[in-house]
Amino acid sequence: MSSPSSSSSTSNSSSSSISTSSVSSTKHSKSTAKCARKSTEEPAGVEPIAKRPRTDTENHAYINAARWIPRDIDLFCKLDTLFQYAPLLEQQATGDWSSPEEEKSALEVLDKLSTKLKERYTDNYKKIIALVPALGKMVGNPKKLDKLNAVLAEMQAVIGATRGEDMSRLKAYIGSYAAPDPAIATITPPIVTEIKGRTKLGTNHPQLAQLLCPVQKLAQFLEDPVETRKQLQNGRIEMSAAKFPSFMYEGKVPGENFDPTAIKKGWARGYLPIRASFHFAQVRLWVI
Repeated sequence: MSSPSSSSSTSNSSSSSISTSSVSSTKHSKSTAKCARKSTEEPAGVEPIAKRPRTDTENHAYINAARWIPRDIDLFCKLDTLFQYAPLLEQQATGDWSSPEEEKSALEVLDKLSTKLKERYTDNYKKIIALVPALGKMVGNPKKLDKLNAVLAEMQAVIGATRGEDMSRLKAYIGSYAAPDPAIATITPPIVTEIKGRTKLGTNHPQLAQLLCPVQKLAQFLEDPVETRKQLQNGRIEMSAAKFPSFMYEGKVPGENFDPTAIKKGWARGYLPIRASFHFAQVRLWVI
């Protein structure tokens, strides 16, 4: 039978052991916690995760919508111009002016636009707002003007990049699409897709120059291709969106049946825009 002193000694020993173990465990826990804190800390010079700005999910919606604007709404859409005029056109339609001075100032600007351009702006604006309703909430709000301008600039960059990407895909096929009967022959000289730049394209190419020639000047081009082509290149014959190119009109020689008294007759029925429209329909399928 053990003595009381022996028992007390054993008890004290056990107690000391437990106490030592507890202190050791506490030190280990603190050390582990300290290491854990260190592992989550950012390296020197890096902003802590909690303080970093969050990604604006709305911006992704704007960018995704911008990719479809040149494909489904307007290939050459200029958002800054559109958002300058379209809201004024809406106000004009509703008569919702804040003051007579505002109305007078707006009408002076709108009177400079053609009826066709007003219709184009109004139609495009409605489609884009339907596609991205958040844009409509920023229009007319002075506090969100800077954000609106920033978003429109970002979207415009995406529109340009998308148009360039789609057009680059078209370049490989333009030699066939631009030929009246590609099953027999493509355009001459052929387009070499491996060569970068436009030195052999546009008005630098004899057949493409004819297609790009304003339809009002097509008869002149057919009569004297060399001289008319020079005038296209040096700007003596103006080429603009308002002067429809020959390729937009029907005919084996696009635009050959153009009637200046009925400019809509045969418009958008040329074989080139029809073939290109099928091409871009395929592009939409590629990106879906």
